[in-house]
Amino acid sequence: MVPSPDKSFQEMIRVLKPGGKVIIFDKFKSNERGLSLPKRLIRPFVNVLGTDIGISFEDLYHKYKDQIRVEYDTPVMMKGMYRKIVVTKRS
Repeated sequence: MVPSPDKSFQEMIRVLKPGGKVIIFDKFKSNERGLSLPKRLIRPFVNVLGTDIGISFEDLYHKYKDQIRVEYDTPVMMKGMYRKIVVTKRS
């Protein structure tokens, strides 16, 4: 993840033309399962390394859903912790 997910989404939306697509490949917490106890325990240490394993894509997307739409969202690694998400800028 990036230091400021909100700023990254804003910039992504700014530079995409209507109908433009971007692929997001990153780790996100599941809104269905939340963070497991081991992940909650290591989260502060992982944050020091510059990433946050507790970010919810769904929460980020909800803020910008009037500007982008999800075309594709699939788990790709580590039991769904990593996901490939394709979003398109709305017209």
